[in-house]
Amino acid sequence: MQKIDIVSIDMKSCEGIYNIYPEFLSEERRERIKRIKPERDKILSFFSEIKMKNEISDYTGISFCDIKFSYNSHGKPYLKDIPCNFSVSHSGNLIAFAVSDKPVGIDIEHTLRKPKLRVAERFFTADEYDYIVRSGNPEREFYRIWTAKESYLKMLGTGLSKALDSFDVLSDELKNYFFTEYSDEYILTVCRENALNEDYRTEFSDSETLLRIVKEKVQIQG
Repeated sequence: MQKIDIVSIDMKSCEGIYNIYPEFLSEERRERIKRIKPERDKILSFFSEIKMKNEISDYTGISFCDIKFSYNSHGKPYLKDIPCNFSVSHSGNLIAFAVSDKPVGIDIEHTLRKPKLRVAERFFTADEYDYIVRSGNPEREFYRIWTAKESYLKMLGTGLSKALDSFDVLSDELKNYFFTEYSDEYILTVCRENALNEDYRTEFSDSETLLRIVKEKVQIQG
């Protein structure tokens, strides 16, 4: 069974949190946060890293404080010489995380914003665009295909260096790679080999709970 973790962030109570607990972050992340301007994005960046470290620590047995990330040429984080595949995504006030023994990608999107279908017409394959506009719910199908594409690129580790219209997530070749979950405001997709045939469970927590867990780990390991 595969697990998806989702963290809900209380933005108001977490203002400046990245300055309160700098020891939770790598030097690279601290420098990245300095360059980010919107407060919301700073908070999401902070919690994205500590969520990754916390779950990887549980998955591998490596202490939270000893986890060091490397990055490929497209910015995808990984662990050197450690067989652990993971992916993180955030949208709105949620962070989604997946860890696996195989390459994995995850993408979450806030669906309250009306999608611009001209984006699909320009960047998706012709078959994907045709499927969206002919569906009974084009907005939902847009986000389903968008999250599938994003999660696939994250699994590959290529980022947008691989064109979105260079692969079709509706094709028989890729159809078993995607597990999608919906809520009233969000949609998330996990991309992993045989994802469709796996059992998935989603676990929810909040920023306060995550901080408490990490504080305890840092105190014990320090």
